[in-house]
Amino acid sequence: MFPNILGVLGLLIGVASLAYAIYQGSEKRRLTSYIRSQSWHLYSKANNANGAVQLSLSKYKSVHASDLSPDVVESLARADAFGQDVFKDAVRQIQVAEPVFHENH
Repeated sequence: MFPNILGVLGLLIGVASLAYAIYQGSEKRRLTSYIRSQSWHLYSKANNANGAVQLSLSKYKSVHASDLSPDVVESLARADAFGQDVFKDAVRQIQVAEPVFHENH
């Protein structure tokens, strides 16, 4: 009788383990998809923000060409540098998140 109980208990644990493994696989796929989606979203936002800073710097230089403030130019240039850094981080995150990441894909 005791070996039968152990056999049934082992079978139940095996079935539960299999169900949990399937569940974990599904959760991993969902998380991977979410991370990829968020990475591309961050890339888009970083690209837009950086473009806006570069456009602002360019407009400021053209509108105030005769009276440029070095502090304002420096601040906008620093914002551009920070934006470029965030943009590079977004690309790096996409490189890690995408299953295939190369120039021809």
